Amino acid sequence: MRILVDPSSYDYRNAGDLAMLLVAADRISKVCPAASLRVITLDPGSLARLLPQAVPVPAESRFEWYCRSMVGGHSKRLPIWLRGPLKTLEDRLWAARPDLCSRAIRLRLPRKSQPQTDPCAFVDEIRSSDLVLVSGMGALNDPFRAHALALLDVMALAHRRGIPVALFGQGIGPITDRELFRRAREVLPRVRFIGLREGRTAVPLLASLGVSPSRVEVTGDDALELVYVRRPAALGSAIGVNIRLALYAGTGQEALVPVRAALERVAPDLGAPLIPLPISSHEADSGVRSLMELASGMSARWIGEFQLDDPPGLQVIPQTGRCRVVVTGSYHAAVFALGQGIPAVCMEHSPYYSQKFRGLQAQFGAGVEIVPMAEPDFGLRLERAIRFAWDSAERLRVSLLDATAAQIDLSRAAYARFFSGLGKGGTGTP
Repeated sequence: MRILVDPSSYDYRNAGDLAMLLVAADRISKVCPAASLRVITLDPGSLARLLPQAVPVPAESRFEWYCRSMVGGHSKRLPIWLRGPLKTLEDRLWAARPDLCSRAIRLRLPRKSQPQTDPCAFVDEIRSSDLVLVSGMGALNDPFRAHALALLDVMALAHRRGIPVALFGQGIGPITDRELFRRAREVLPRVRFIGLREGRTAVPLLASLGVSPSRVEVTGDDALELVYVRRPAALGSAIGVNIRLALYAGTGQEALVPVRAALERVAPDLGAPLIPLPISSHEADSGVRSLMELASGMSARWIGEFQLDDPPGLQVIPQTGRCRVVVTGSYHAAVFALGQGIPAVCMEHSPYYSQKFRGLQAQFGAGVEIVPMAEPDFGLRLERAIRFAWDSAERLRVSLLDATAAQIDLSRAAYARFFSGLGKGGTGTP
């Protein structure tokens, strides 16, 4: 079986995205050991170190294909009701005659704007696949609209060729953008299986998109397995810290002030050092940069590494294991904590993160405390939440590990059932 994997990140600069990809690849190899795994990537060298068995598929060809419109930027000037039929027509043309479509693009574009790679190469990759599998991500939503539309186009092309599509470990929503909602409603109901990180908001959203409940299951975050097997024997004695400064998080430099003040008060009182937990090293949302800015000028003691190593950058998992409590503004820092039995205090300031953290709260219960950053007394509430989590950590540890183990079992079983169904010529749905 030839499997094309579309991961959340193509450059391995986000530890959460990488963890989900590694777990997906491991599970595929166990349930389908003869599979040829082909992974879309911008960094084939790192992919070879991380997954030696995987065949790299250049992400550049995917980008060229997505920017493939035969009418160019003029399509953006069309009303939404007309863009839909045009997109459907192009889907059909690309599925049937990619060579003609590629030629039409080259004729339309001036020489200096010609694609660097042949868009047909990516179409050929999909056409020769037996399955398109989207590994864990949180990209089908408004903040990542462009990526979401491109991903839906990949699925639509596979559907046109009769190739099954499966999504595992997905965080889906919020989707309020009209064009994205329309496209998701066209494409997602035809996906064979969708495994969700959480069901609190994603399940009703998928129902509104026309996805059959028989194709959906809440299985938790795939990264939990990689974290759970590395859990320490006992709780640590530090406070782990992550802060996400990014447009989609609704946070800027001003968020550092109350967080810094709360940590300066609480860490000395508890006798706890602070450990930086950077998740991303992307320029737009670098956890490395934001944590170094947070620590600048603080008197509280910091230990551990601020800098993510060259991919894979997963040293953040054992660093998390040294903590008793984790304070975070990013989703996967919370996942890395909860999967090791450590309570998470989550700071949210956008609908995107509110949905993420409340989904985690639904999966893990009292081990997740959410503190809205928009509240006027945010700093004091954050301090109280850290102290409460610190005092409750020992009591919560067993229930958090039990919740993690249960989600891992659900996710493993979903992979096994899906591939078993494919092997028997069935639908591949649980």
